[in-house]
Amino acid sequence: MRPTSCHQVHTVRFGVAIPYYEQYADLETVLAIATRAEGLGFDIVWFADHVALPASDRPRMGNRWFEILTLMSHVAAHVRSAGIGTDVLVVPHRHPVLAAKMLTTLDIVSRGRLIVGIGGGYVKGEFETLDAPFDERGAYTDECIRVWKALWGGGNVSFEGRYFSFSDATAEPTPIQKPHPPIWVGNRGPRVLRRVVELGDGWHPIGLSLLELESSVARLRELWTQAGRAGAPTLSYSGLGGTIAEAPAPQEKRRPLTGAVEQVIGDIEAMKRLGFESVLFRFGVRDGTPQTVIEQMELCASAVLPSVR
Repeated sequence: MRPTSCHQVHTVRFGVAIPYYEQYADLETVLAIATRAEGLGFDIVWFADHVALPASDRPRMGNRWFEILTLMSHVAAHVRSAGIGTDVLVVPHRHPVLAAKMLTTLDIVSRGRLIVGIGGGYVKGEFETLDAPFDERGAYTDECIRVWKALWGGGNVSFEGRYFSFSDATAEPTPIQKPHPPIWVGNRGPRVLRRVVELGDGWHPIGLSLLELESSVARLRELWTQAGRAGAPTLSYSGLGGTIAEAPAPQEKRRPLTGAVEQVIGDIEAMKRLGFESVLFRFGVRDGTPQTVIEQMELCASAVLPSVR
């Protein structure tokens, strides 16, 4: 089990969630932000996932989105060395056999740079449009991941589950990364931590406070050890949004990775002490512009990253 001493040294990879919704839903804008992120030294570019949002249930980031895996395949040809990750792929939105094939292809075209952040979803109307089971999305998500893994093993595959069954299926080629691209489970809660242990390689919480992270990491490591899994889960933090500013933000209302440079650096140092190996900034906001996102990335790269690497 990984120690959490402040004397421990481990490499942290820093990423940016690339906005590609609403006013950012332009291919050249997406490529400009993604390639600039890589040029500034960010290690991973990340993409969120929606398919068919109901107009009456407008989420925080609007209704106008590209399809994530198709877009990432194109971005991978322009971002040549940074990792590419899903933040997060809503597993029930795609048939698992097709999703396994798409993720394999994405891992191949990115030359083994794919990280599969996954979640169970939360927009009921989107599930209804896609004819996916909202009320059973936890169990459905788990089974989809099991189908992925079965197919990623190669050869002739048969599967018998609650939602899916098939026999003598082949889905080669298999991913470059072995046994498969890393699966980092997003969100929070007891079922999520169990999913990390049973089916995942890491935990990718979104927007939790530092206190919530501390208690959840302790519980996750306890479950990991009880399950007899070797090593330790990868820990990756996904910021929920906000900006890096000149003036300090009130501590009681502040989200991690927002506020003054010194506050953001303090957040990252706390995450490092907990063992986090990946930290994701989310600068795109509904009322922002591509230029403000780039300016935030530049500020982060010049004022924050040199102090925490």
